[in-house]
Amino acid sequence: MPQKTNLNISPYYDDFSKDNKFYKVLFNPGKPVQARELTTLQSILQDQVESFGSHMFKEGSMVIPGNTSYDYEYYSIKLQSDHLGVPVSLYAESLKGKILKGQDTGIRIKVDNYALPENSTEVTDLTLFVKYLDSGDTNEVAFMADGENLIIEETFIYGNTQITAGETVASLIDQDASKVGCAVSIADGVFFIRGHFVNVSADKIVLDPYSNVPNYRVGLFIQEVFQVSEISNRQLMANFLLAIWCLKSFYSYKSIKSLLLEDFLAFIRHQISDKRYLALLTKVVKVSSIQIICFSSVFSLNYLSGFSQFSFLDIIGIILCLIGLFIDLISDKEIKSTERDKFLTKGLRSYVLHPNVTGIIFFLTGLQVLALGGVGSEWSFIGLLIATFIIYKILIPKIESKLLKKYPNYSSYLNKMPKIFSFKKII
Repeated sequence: MPQKTNLNISPYYDDFSKDNKFYKVLFNPGKPVQARELTTLQSILQDQVESFGSHMFKEGSMVIPGNTSYDYEYYSIKLQSDHLGVPVSLYAESLKGKILKGQDTGIRIKVDNYALPENSTEVTDLTLFVKYLDSGDTNEVAFMADGENLIIEETFIYGNTQITAGETVASLIDQDASKVGCAVSIADGVFFIRGHFVNVSADKIVLDPYSNVPNYRVGLFIQEVFQVSEISNRQLMANFLLAIWCLKSFYSYKSIKSLLLEDFLAFIRHQISDKRYLALLTKVVKVSSIQIICFSSVFSLNYLSGFSQFSFLDIIGIILCLIGLFIDLISDKEIKSTERDKFLTKGLRSYVLHPNVTGIIFFLTGLQVLALGGVGSEWSFIGLLIATFIIYKILIPKIESKLLKKYPNYSSYLNKMPKIFSFKKII
């Protein structure tokens, strides 16, 4: 079973195909080696490995024993959270592999692992998972006694503190402290998975910390991921452009955006004065979620930025972003130079109905074009689609409604102008 991830996409374009029947790549001395040639060479070798592996093994076969085992006697003891005024969680990690002895029963145990209540919903108290080494001083006691202190048999250090052998390090809870849980473990091994010989590291999963009659299905989770270690030029440029846009929007307090911001600020003031903090939090989360979705192209780039060098599409994306910034800046400058009670109908507004909105559309489209150079960025198109819908169905009607109330001459202007833009000067 071959891998499921399609590698014949930007920026790698691994177009190897068995149908071509290529089995070797030769390099010409004195000429630079292309990344595509190296990728093809790797794919040829991988195809050979996969062909051999598929002949010898079934999908999921164990090649080098990574045996699994079920431990139905995975003993656990519940501890008090503090001992002598010190949280046991501070040095619980240091107890792994150490031998402890019951102060009352004399039972010796070896600590295998631990679990904290804040890290596991199945654990009610700080819990040590242990192996019993003997049955105590009388050879009759099966488990540790409730409330019993535990003595460390070897000195250890945690942070700047040293605990000496023979000192108590923890105490069991006063009731029902000893339990019998169960766990499943896997040893180091190699498995044949999707044409690859995959290393699986040793691991152990606690099925139930306090019971040995669980109801689980246990297996290996297979995931194919890209890993990009370097920050690409595309990623840096997209985040830089977004930062510039945010700074410009912050200082453009007299632009059309201030008309919309007034409602939000008024809402915040009313909710705080009425002490309706839940409604305020809901509103902020809603607005933030919309912003995250609209800028999903940037999130896509930051996750998997793709090949470091710029492509032709990247240049187009940068140009579109700069055009959007330029349009918005010019629009803001024109607004600042007009009379307070008269709507501006000159400059950009003699060609386009909403220049600020046009700038936003150009900028978001530019970011989306930049995102095309990333890996698996197709999902981010939903951000551009949703942003466009919000702009034309919510933002523009709201802007026009506010401007109609504020400026007497806006109605006639609205009737003369086209809905989107005109190459000819209208007014």
